[in-house]
Amino acid sequence: MPQANAERQERWRKILASDEVDVFVAELDKQVVGFVSAGTTHDNEGLQKATGEIYALYVSPDQQRVGIGRKLIGTALRGLEKRGFSEATLWTALPSARSFYEAVGFRLDGAEKVSPLVRGYYLQVTDVRYRCDLANKAVETDR
Repeated sequence: MPQANAERQERWRKILASDEVDVFVAELDKQVVGFVSAGTTHDNEGLQKATGEIYALYVSPDQQRVGIGRKLIGTALRGLEKRGFSEATLWTALPSARSFYEAVGFRLDGAEKVSPLVRGYYLQVTDVRYRCDLANKAVETDR
């Protein structure tokens, strides 16, 4: 595991040093309870050029369902707007996350991809892509 941790730390150092990625954290009592990262989409298939992407959203399980995820994603979407993006996408394989993304204004766009490796196990996990129009005031994130 130390090798995996070292690789993860190095990956985060690069992300945090990049001007291409925004990372926002949520703190409670001086403890990080969540984060979101966003930037230019890694997809080109069926998307316009001005598309940003939510790369990751995490909220500590004991802090879920209290509005932290909604605030984090709202902050990330505002950051994407400031960078000039007109829409945002995200990928998820988590059925439990889908209703949250739909509640904040994302809609399935029909794109899917199979991820062959998850946490060291060879599995086939289908990710689905969600998309939202950043100008659409229906995006409900306490913006």
